[in-house]
Order: sequence, then C-alpha cells, then structure tokens
Amino acid sequence: MGWVAAGCCTAIAGFILYRFLVQNLVHSGDGPEVTAQHRQASERPVKIPAYVDSASKSTPQENVNRENLLKASIPLMEVTHTNDASLKPATEKSEPRTAETPEISMPPPPLPKPNRSSSPPRLKPLTATRPGQGSIRPPPSGAASLRVPVTKPLPNASLAPTSSIMPPGKQVSRKVILEPGHSPLDWAALTNNPNNHLRGKDAPGENLLRITPAQLKMQNGRKGRDAWTVYQGKVYNITPYVPFHPGGAGEILRGAGKDSVKLFMEVHPWVNWDGMLSECLVGILVSEEQEATDNIGSLDEMD
Repeated sequence: MGWVAAGCCTAIAGFILYRFLVQNLVHSGDGPEVTAQHRQASERPVKIPAYVDSASKSTPQENVNRENLLKASIPLMEVTHTNDASLKPATEKSEPRTAETPEISMPPPPLPKPNRSSSPPRLKPLTATRPGQGSIRPPPSGAASLRVPVTKPLPNASLAPTSSIMPPGKQVSRKVILEPGHSPLDWAALTNNPNNHLRGKDAPGENLLRITPAQLKMQNGRKGRDAWTVYQGKVYNITPYVPFHPGGAGEILRGAGKDSVKLFMEVHPWVNWDGMLSECLVGILVSEEQEATDNIGSLDEMD
C-alpha cells in the first residue's frame, strides 16, 4: 500500500504544479508552444487520479513536458515510503501491556455430588420375643428389694440359661404367678432366720436322721405328713418351699417321697439345690440292710 500512496501524492503534486506553471507562462508570454499546449490541456476536463494507473493514460510527450516543467520550477517534494520497521516500536511497546494483564487462575474443581442411590445401611428391627420362648425371669418387685439383705447366695437368683445352652431333650418348667411375699428374696430372708424350724414337725431335734426308703415313701405330703425328697443321698423337707416354687406346687410335689435327682436335672439343672434347701435338711438316706446292721451293733454296745 506504500507505493500506491506515493504514486497518488506524486500525481496530485504534479497536477498542482502544472496548473501554476501554465498560468505563469500564459501571463509572461514565454514559450508560445508550451502555452498553447497548456491551454488545450486546461480546457480539457481534468480528473484527479485515484491510483497510479491514471498517470499511465497520458501521452509520452505530455509526460516529458511535465517532467521538464517540474525540474525548472520549485524542487519536488520527496516522499519516503513508510517501512514496517517504523511500526515495530509501537507494536513492541504494546506487547508489554498485554503481558501486564493479570493471570486468571483456574477455578477450583466442582465438589462431587452425593450419590442419591447410595443410602445408609438400615438396621434390622429387633424382633420381640414371645412369652414362651425365653426363660428369663422377671425382676423382683420394689418392695422385695427393701427387705432384709441376703447373706447367703440366693438359691434361685441365677437366671435360667437360654435354649442354646440347654442340652437336647431338656424342658424348662413353666412359671406360675406366685402370691405376694413368696419371691426368692422372701425365701432367702426366711432361711436366714434361725427361729424358723424348716425341718418340719416330723423331724424333731437338731440331729440328722438316718432314713430308709420305706420311711421316705411314707413322707409324701399326704394325710398331714411332711413331704420329703432325696437329692444326691440327702433327705430334704420340701413342704415349706412349696409355695415359693416358681414352677408351682404340683411340679415340686412330683418328687415327694422318692429320689428326685432325675426330675431335677431334667427341669432346672442350673439351680443350686444345696444352697436353696440347706435349712430343710432332715438326714441321709440309708438302705434297709444298713439300718438293720446298725441297730444290731447299737444293741450290742448297750449290753
């Protein structure tokens, strides 16, 4: 584009100088040939050339005359082409401005959205145990806990084991509703009182008796007699414990007048029999032959 601008400027300057020179020559009268030519040229419509191509349309003679006139008149103006190097400082100066722009930091990554499909683990509801499944006994009443403290281990205070601990084929005795004042704590308070004669009326005195199977069979709890039973060779009076038995009177009287070890182990083998009925101990079980020999020996000693 530089050479196009230079050509346009040269053509315009030449045209202006040409007009002034023609007028000066006409007024001075010098060069009739030149004035005639310039008059013809002035009478023609002159168009301002827009590009350098308009100068090429003039004749060679006119170009020569124009150059001569320009040389004879004022010196021509030199138009220098603008190089791209002059524009470099401006561009170079503009570059630091772009470099001074603050760096835009990248935004932080978005937080992961919670997965709606993943739900917290649900706890399984606790299944209520049926009354016949568990063998855990109800806690004692508030009135029973305010009574005399127990010095001996409670006979029935231990909880019954679950069905998984019980050996196969064993059955747990059914519980019955006891009357007020007949809880395990009440029985423990009764055994701690030495004034209570729990051995019964059929076993007078404090000494232990030697009881034969025939005598044991008569003590079945009927006709006003005390109910005796045998556990591991020891005879106990179970009459005072009948109203305190959690399984009911009928269940405990099944062992009256006989050995109840097998029945006891089938129903509740975890119960401490000795601690529960220690104050009801009557004597020991002996055979008929042993009792007869002992009687003969005692008679010989008397003689």
